[in-house]
Amino acid sequence: PSCALPPTTNATYCCVRDGSCEVSLKTRKNCQFCRYKLCLACGMKTTWVLTGEERKQKFEGRGKRKRNSEDQEGENIDGNLATVSGFITEEEMLEVNDLLKTSGYFEMSKVNDMETSLIRDIIRMIAFSHRLPTTGQKQLKDVLGKRFRKIDQKIERVSVAVL
Repeated sequence: PSCALPPTTNATYCCVRDGSCEVSLKTRKNCQFCRYKLCLACGMKTTWVLTGEERKQKFEGRGKRKRNSEDQEGENIDGNLATVSGFITEEEMLEVNDLLKTSGYFEMSKVNDMETSLIRDIIRMIAFSHRLPTTGQKQLKDVLGKRFRKIDQKIERVSVAVL
């Protein structure tokens, strides 16, 4: 079999077909050797190959996050906030959630009022631990200010209607 030793790792990749495997989106996980060889031919640097320890660190907790989000599907956004933080009682949390539902502003995917650049900055901040640029901070502050004022107006209307 054909074998290769990436200089930055301790792993040895071997091919049982003497380096003649087809590498496509569907077959890319079948032969690490042929995939590695193709990546090098396309210009990949050998320093981009992660060591076992680097892989663990980078991908640690990925499966856990996915399972947790599936478990909480259908629950309110801050359902466990009361038990975790101790700052707000469960009764107060229920009241906040009821007010949000009443206001009609309880949708999780409301980004229509955000600029595309702000959404990208937020994604970079979350995914890559980048800081939110000053312009992004200002945009986010403006968006949240508008949202809070809108919710405040709706709550005032609801409380006047109740009285």
